[in-house]
Amino acid sequence: MNSGVLFALLLCLSCGLWIRAEPLINVGLLDKRPLAHRSSFHQCHHHHHQRKHHHHHHQKHHHHHHHHQKPHHHQPKVHLPHIWKPVIIHHHPGHSRCPAGFTLYGNGCFRNYQPPVWQPQPVRRSCPYGWTQHGARCFLFVNSGKNWDSAEHHCRILGGHLASFHSYSELNFLRHLVYTGAWSFRNTWVGGTDRGHNRVWRWTDGSWYNYNRWYPGEPNNWFGREECMEINFRGSDGSNDEKCYASRPFICARQL
Repeated sequence: MNSGVLFALLLCLSCGLWIRAEPLINVGLLDKRPLAHRSSFHQCHHHHHQRKHHHHHHQKHHHHHHHHQKPHHHQPKVHLPHIWKPVIIHHHPGHSRCPAGFTLYGNGCFRNYQPPVWQPQPVRRSCPYGWTQHGARCFLFVNSGKNWDSAEHHCRILGGHLASFHSYSELNFLRHLVYTGAWSFRNTWVGGTDRGHNRVWRWTDGSWYNYNRWYPGEPNNWFGREECMEINFRGSDGSNDEKCYASRPFICARQL
């Protein structure tokens, strides 16, 4: 085959292929297919993106609108227990009000601090050693003989006086105090005297002379010289007026 025939054959083959391919090219299925596909995909993606953006913007706008349209709900009232009541504060320019005993601090009234008051416990008093308590007084039986004036002086040195009594109960206590110390109801000096005022008896401790229990027939102021009082006269529960210089044991008394 010569070269001319070969060239003509190749030319015809090329034209046939071009003629067949042209419809495909016109419909965009050969060389233009990737470009067309990319163009369509880009347009579709762009359209989807616009729809998505529009939907998102719409949701955001709707959410924003919903946020502004959200109704306001009032907080429920808290009911405080009846054991605590709030203090109502009335604010006024330049001053404020709090109940007495409270101080304003911030937005509340606070009770003023009151330190605990120390109250000393009462001191329990007791009688000195050797003394015996009866009621609010202490008593001491001295079982040694002295005249009435010396006995009173001795009791004053100890912080008291010769004992006084204001009831039978107190007289009976004195009698048993003597018996406990002397093992007998000895005649014993107490603080009664009518010296300077005949038959007007008084107690040396200054207490009210409101009771006595004289032995029958006493006081008789025998020979005008019996001006001091003794108890246990003749071993009884009766009292007697006696000469003040006589020697007798005695009972002192002092306040507790």
